[in-house]
Amino acid sequence: MAGLLQGISTALSGILSQQSSLQTVAHNVANANTEGFSRQTAPLKATDPINLPGLSAQPGRGVLGTGVRAAVVTRNRDSFLDLQFREGSEQLGQFEAIRDTLRQVEAIFGEPSESSISSVAQNLFDALQDLSGFPEDTSARTAVIESARTFAFRIGRAYEGITTIQSDLNNRVVAGVNEINATATELATLNTQIARGSAGDSPANDLMDRRDVLLDDLSKLVGIKITSHANGEVDVRIEGMLIVARDKTFSLTTAVNVTTGFDDIVYSPFSTVLSPSNGTLAGLIDARDVKLGSVAASTGILSRLDTYTSNLIAETNALHRGQYGLEPSGAENITAISSVLGSTGSYTITSDGAGNLTATFTPTSGSASTAITGTITAGGTKNTLIPGVTLTAAAAFTGTTTTITVADGLVLSTGGDIASAVDISGSFSIVPDVGAGTVAITFTPVGGSASAAVTKTFTAGAANAGLITGLTLTFDVTADLTDGGADSITTGNNFFQGITAVTGIAARDIDTHSSFLTSLTVLAASSSYNEEGDGIGALNLSNIGIDTFTALGNTSFNEFHRATVSSLGADTRQNSTAADNQEDLLGLINATRQSTSGVSLDEETADLLRFQIAFQGSARVLTSIDELLDLIVNRLGIIGR
Repeated sequence: MAGLLQGISTALSGILSQQSSLQTVAHNVANANTEGFSRQTAPLKATDPINLPGLSAQPGRGVLGTGVRAAVVTRNRDSFLDLQFREGSEQLGQFEAIRDTLRQVEAIFGEPSESSISSVAQNLFDALQDLSGFPEDTSARTAVIESARTFAFRIGRAYEGITTIQSDLNNRVVAGVNEINATATELATLNTQIARGSAGDSPANDLMDRRDVLLDDLSKLVGIKITSHANGEVDVRIEGMLIVARDKTFSLTTAVNVTTGFDDIVYSPFSTVLSPSNGTLAGLIDARDVKLGSVAASTGILSRLDTYTSNLIAETNALHRGQYGLEPSGAENITAISSVLGSTGSYTITSDGAGNLTATFTPTSGSASTAITGTITAGGTKNTLIPGVTLTAAAAFTGTTTTITVADGLVLSTGGDIASAVDISGSFSIVPDVGAGTVAITFTPVGGSASAAVTKTFTAGAANAGLITGLTLTFDVTADLTDGGADSITTGNNFFQGITAVTGIAARDIDTHSSFLTSLTVLAASSSYNEEGDGIGALNLSNIGIDTFTALGNTSFNEFHRATVSSLGADTRQNSTAADNQEDLLGLINATRQSTSGVSLDEETADLLRFQIAFQGSARVLTSIDELLDLIVNRLGIIGR
């Protein structure tokens, strides 16, 4: 009788255990498509047997099995594969961020296409070459100016597009920091729930799955290190800094870097700047600060674009200033203008100790005989040898000798009291017969105000130098100086708006010179004064694209730009290949991980049948025992009643 009663318990344990297994299978099937869900199992274990006397053929005690029980429901999860997957995600996020950024820059450059920078630059050089054959032709001059405007617009748009990408990258960095903080808060909450759920030695499997999904996503955003605790909680670190410690969080923030103008990531508890070494954030910061770079720091694509543009402006302007456009009416009053010796050179300034200076300007390309010496009085005004460069001696000036180097009319290195320079480009206004046999010439710098104009009086037949060093104006007899009204010579004007390699951001601010808006005659296509048919000046300008320059590493502008585009393409391919390879590797790791933790409906169907049959068998055993008990209790011993 005792054995039958024990059999009921055994059969019942089978029913309950198989029912638990069936419930686990049902849970797996229901979550087959749930992101991050790990297949769960309820392992069956035999219960402890009991020893009963008389159950063995030999004298002594017998052993009787007591049935089965379902062990703790566990997740099928491989922590090593999780680690590999997260480390792979960190690298993939970094490669993808850089690759996607560089692809956008490639689209901005548009190489090769008719609208690319190299194409519009070549159109400008071709238009200048066409002008060299017809230097007086209006349509040829118009084509040059329009090509120059298109080139300037294309460069400006490229710079604007790249800086817009930089701003977007910076916004994504800020958004990434906010996402990290939100994820950290959710992880801390899950830690608390998991610790409570696991208190009875029954792990909170579904909560752990949710946490693993968050950790997977976080690992792609930024490199993380995870430390597990016995109660199921985890700590999370970024670059060694805790952001999650069990149920506590430590936030990140952003702060504008005064040097770059972009946001740094700051670990709030210590106010420490974090520089992620892996993950999407690392790629965004690398693309923003290194790949795209800045003009100020002379780094990245922006610096290359500005170097190309600023040097092209400087070289084109320097060449254009030394050439001649079409002359307006009244030029018969001027018989000759000698070649420009150059506006570069140096001032040597000697003090007399009483606040007065003796200043000598010696042109770089001139001989000692072309040097000009003047006396600069203390506190005086318009103490100038080159218009736009004003030398002012303070009363207390007691220096001995100061040398100032001048390039293209700009002061590069100064000493003593030297006012800021104005670009030397501008125009001469010549008024004859100011006095007997004299002419008044006024030079007004383009970059200066009316007050910056310098006027001097010249006499006939004299070598009248001094308004711009090296430029000599020669007049014939007095009659020639009185033959009509005012004359104007436009010479020395820039081709592009007054931006040079040492001022401004050329790639952002480039524009054609303002004088082109009102006149086609100022386009200097001639290399000689009063030789309008001489197209050598335009030919010289057209050759700038193929001439080599020291500032470009002894390469031409065309070669320099091609090197920039080639480097960009190589960098894009490198990161694209790395991202593709990493994605393939990550797919393989994830497939292996899914083979362990993923739900297979075929396997679950097989388990369903297996547990169903076992459930039915246990139920049949219980029914049989019930029938036996009914026979013993209700039917045996009824004779004699």
